[in-house]
Amino acid sequence: MFLAYDGIIYPDGLALVRGCGGDIVTSAGSGIPGKRLSSLASLVRTTYRLCKAMQPDLIVGQYSRGGNAAGIVGRLIKRPAIRVARGGLVNVRGGRERFGSLLRRRFHGLMGNLATVTIAVSHNTAAYEASCGTSAERIRVIHSGMSSDTLKTTRAKGDMRAELQIPQDAPALLIGAYLVPVKGHVYLFDALARLKNECPYLIVAGDGPLWGELADRAMKLGIESNIRFLGRRTDMGDLLIASDCVVLPSTSEALPGILLEAMAFSLPIIASRVGGIPELVKHGETGILVDARNVAGLERAIRDFLAYRDKWREIGICGNRYLRENFDLERKLQEEIDLYVHTIMSRR
Repeated sequence: MFLAYDGIIYPDGLALVRGCGGDIVTSAGSGIPGKRLSSLASLVRTTYRLCKAMQPDLIVGQYSRGGNAAGIVGRLIKRPAIRVARGGLVNVRGGRERFGSLLRRRFHGLMGNLATVTIAVSHNTAAYEASCGTSAERIRVIHSGMSSDTLKTTRAKGDMRAELQIPQDAPALLIGAYLVPVKGHVYLFDALARLKNECPYLIVAGDGPLWGELADRAMKLGIESNIRFLGRRTDMGDLLIASDCVVLPSTSEALPGILLEAMAFSLPIIASRVGGIPELVKHGETGILVDARNVAGLERAIRDFLAYRDKWREIGICGNRYLRENFDLERKLQEEIDLYVHTIMSRR
């Protein structure tokens, strides 16, 4: 209708919107597509030059750096700017926050108030933005969306199972996440080790600094033969087809895309009760929620999945229905486009 939104997140997460009719020029237009600019300052300079040449009606920034640059340049050229925030409240042990973290939050709030509007992808993200000092009247919640047609797969489940060397009738879990501590892989591995001979197969999609440590942990726990480390993959649809359940034991999240993808494929979910996940996963209806870092809770949920597979298939079907009713991609994109247009028109 107004914007040819293609859903791509570009290197620095910026889009310059010119006019209600049409053009989106991304940060890839800086002449260095695929290369991430080295600092916020360089991103601001590049964005400023593009804006002076284009005279856009709106600047949209994704994630922290893109959002911060959008707010700064918007103020400099007197144009509205929208930040799309994808962070969330972090579980701070002991209820205390380190000084460095506090300073970052205050800086984040300052940047939030430079932007005209901040789009939060979950109510948890909105609470985080407000806790940093962003004015509540500048925050709008628009959940991320997903369509059952978004992830394409041309592979049959049997073919994918054969490729991954997983028996056709064996239960298989999938965790699709960057290999960093916040994603909670270690808790999942520890829970699987408790299952001993009942341990299901686990497909680990994603790369990151913990690869070596996790591989060593699997060896020490004696579950390495059931783990498939695949690295970064672009065929998530095929991996979802090969799986029976998606697990995400994170300690902090906003609104994770892998869970939206699982629901699009009618797969049941086991996930941590953190961040925006409870806005997506309804405990006992569209998945099972466990407390963060709770190995025993993960073990119980996986044992239940193994014992009552028919019940869990119904949970996956309910999840798909809940996705279509509440997180439909077209509706969510239209909400975002409407906000873009309103923001532009209100400044004219």
